[in-house]
Amino acid sequence: MDSIHAEILTKIITDNGFTSGTIAEKFIQCRTPGHDNYLLRFSWDNNSELVEIELLDCWSDSLISSWKTSSAMIHLVLRQVQFFVKEYETIWHS
Repeated sequence: MDSIHAEILTKIITDNGFTSGTIAEKFIQCRTPGHDNYLLRFSWDNNSELVEIELLDCWSDSLISSWKTSSAMIHLVLRQVQFFVKEYETIWHS
């Protein structure tokens, strides 16, 4: 991911209450607010100009869900992620 896309994603992530964590060559990774057992990984698809968001379980290092969206719609996906994790926790721990 180039520095321009990394900067755009970092701003969107922090504007939506997520703390930007590790910035790697191909993705930005951060923890899900209020749910430290889950990671979000953001990557930019230069071919389609879409952002891929992956939700991962920290303990099993497994993919729980993923989304592809435009940068303008990331905030909606991030809200969906928060609801998704809350429901996932409820189901998993009930």
